[in-house]
Amino acid sequence: MMWAKGLARRRRRLKAEFSGGQSKSGGEVDLRYYFSENELAARYTAALQAAEVDLGVGELLSLAELREILPEAPVGHRIRILKYLRGARSRPEEAKLQLLESFPDDVSWRGLRQFLGSGDARETTKENIDIMVVVASLVASIGVSALLAPLSCHDTVADEDAVADSAWCSRIRSADLIAWMATVSLLMLCVLTSTVVTACMRLVPDSELVRWLILHWHVVQLPLQLFIVGVHAFSLAISLRMWQVAERTTATILSVMAALVPVGFHVTWHPALWSTLGISYRDGWAANSGFCFGMQNPSREAWREAHLRDGRG
Repeated sequence: MMWAKGLARRRRRLKAEFSGGQSKSGGEVDLRYYFSENELAARYTAALQAAEVDLGVGELLSLAELREILPEAPVGHRIRILKYLRGARSRPEEAKLQLLESFPDDVSWRGLRQFLGSGDARETTKENIDIMVVVASLVASIGVSALLAPLSCHDTVADEDAVADSAWCSRIRSADLIAWMATVSLLMLCVLTSTVVTACMRLVPDSELVRWLILHWHVVQLPLQLFIVGVHAFSLAISLRMWQVAERTTATILSVMAALVPVGFHVTWHPALWSTLGISYRDGWAANSGFCFGMQNPSREAWREAHLRDGRG
């Protein structure tokens, strides 16, 4: 049929020129997601899908082509469906804004709201994870080297009295190995969870991504949590190693320098977060707990139940 050939040509041209109408995971956006909120359009979803009409093709349909696909539909229905299809491209953004407006008015939700509303959440999350994976892998490799080359009491050049104390030497070596093992374990878990989060996000269509991020925010932020704790463990491990290879005064100075790593993180992170979210120092803990650790108040589960109860979920 002529209309079928025309649709095929439009479909090929659309795939070549546009990314709209397709999710970034590679699958076409399901018409049912957009038609579920419109009773009239939902009535004809099966017929449109049988004709292989997705959002991109639907946007280019003419009224005559739609008449071929829906011969039993009244003219008024076809006109309204065509108008609905042509306006579908802007509907996901409107749905996201409505979803963000339903967030509780609590400071612990402010970071999540601003993150999801500031741009492409999928791309931003991927960029953040990529940076963490690179840094975590680098630091973890340093930790593995330290574990594979542990120091013995005879290798140390620390204070002579301390070296002579075999009990002190044994304790500091044990603490050193524990700190390096914690560093490596935490940062490798950071890399592993980053891979899992990235893989899961690839399976989530664009139409459901914002809702999925809200409900699984604590999982999405798990790599960041492990990274933060791992960096703190790394600073402790460096300090303990310095006490084995340097004299007391030098070890003290180097330990203070190692402590600047976590201190520098907190000095730069918290003020930046507070100024970005427009909150006071007093609200900083609640905002940081909500954004970094997914500890919203009320909880995301309570928000979801209220959202479903209101008929918006």
